[in-house]
Amino acid sequence: MLYSFFRQKTEDLKLFLGNIEIIKVQSCKYLGIYIDDELNWKAHIDHIFNKLVKFTGIFYKLRS
Repeated sequence: MLYSFFRQKTEDLKLFLGNIEIIKVQSCKYLGIYIDDELNWKAHIDHIFNKLVKFTGIFYKLRS
């Protein structure tokens, strides 16, 4: 994953490893944490939120 600490445009940047082009992604999972290209927690929070929403009904029934 390529991080840019300066607010530069990196869309036109092409990175190669050998003869293989490395594609740019918005986020990646590393050690169980989702890290996005702007180094904020939005991707990780969205992932955890979507996992918890599935169990909201179960939590509601277990509360009593």
